[in-house]
Amino acid sequence: MAVRHHAHPGERFPLWTDDAGQAVPRPMDEAAASVHAVLAGLGAAGAAVGLVEGARRLVVWRIARRRYAQWDRAWERASHTWGRADTGS
Repeated sequence: MAVRHHAHPGERFPLWTDDAGQAVPRPMDEAAASVHAVLAGLGAAGAAVGLVEGARRLVVWRIARRRYAQWDRAWERASHTWGRADTGS
């Protein structure tokens, strides 16, 4: 672990450790933690919006396919008499 300045014997200096007693880098300052939190929140919100939009598109696609199939069946039933002059209508 690098130390920014030289410490003299008996001088105090900050040293951060983990639960096992190993030296670790200093924690983020408040501004950096805030930026990370905001970016994580924006990322989570973007992922949620993407998931909702994807689900919406899937539902709309399925509804449109079902409706087109209904129209195809309706046109198939109507096509037997479509354009005939002698149908009596």
